Amino acid sequence: MEKPVDPIAVYSEKELSREIERIAGTLAPEQDWSVRMAAMRRMEALVAGGASDYASFAVLLRQLVGPLSVQLGDRRSSIVKQACHLLSTLSRELLADFEPCAESFIPVLLKLVIITVQVIAESADSCIKTMLRNCRVARLIPRIVDISKNDRNGVLRARCCEYALLVLELWADSPEIQRSAELFEDMIRCCVADAMSEVPLRGLCFYNLNYLMLCTLKILKNHTISKTISGVTFS
Repeated sequence: MEKPVDPIAVYSEKELSREIERIAGTLAPEQDWSVRMAAMRRMEALVAGGASDYASFAVLLRQLVGPLSVQLGDRRSSIVKQACHLLSTLSRELLADFEPCAESFIPVLLKLVIITVQVIAESADSCIKTMLRNCRVARLIPRIVDISKNDRNGVLRARCCEYALLVLELWADSPEIQRSAELFEDMIRCCVADAMSEVPLRGLCFYNLNYLMLCTLKILKNHTISKTISGVTFS
């Protein structure tokens, strides 16, 4: 569990801008890892101190997309874990306002969920799920579905199937989900075929497929979807 930070308050948008600009510079890859770790904790402390209440916060935050993406690519697991923790905190704080940033970070995080270093893979997976709970990231739905169907890595396919299910569960009434009915139906067909192959999709069981199918049937009410796909009947 991450150690709580002491809140840091800023008293003007100009001061906030200077703080974020300084943090962005401190996150440069040539900086020592401990300096970058401290910068990320300072950013968290600013959020705890109410920085997100300023109207300009979400826009100013975009300065950190590049620097934080660099931290996600660091070889040191503690740096990656801290970056994931900060991104999760920001998404919980900003909710829908974090969506533009989430759309940039999730593709980076997807590369990490298959890393053999467990701390990195678990941190990235948890971070993606936190973002999906707080942001709709509708523009990423086709990419997540495509990976679940076509990526060579079985673990990544299974993860993206989980992410798609989470999207279906949480954003059932959004127009974006309703418009993506055919994408999800096609994904289910591919997942069933994958699970029935000689080398099954690791981590994906028929219970999850059944649940995914039921969610799709329940949520996408205006779309005709077969209850039997690839010879497997879902109850």
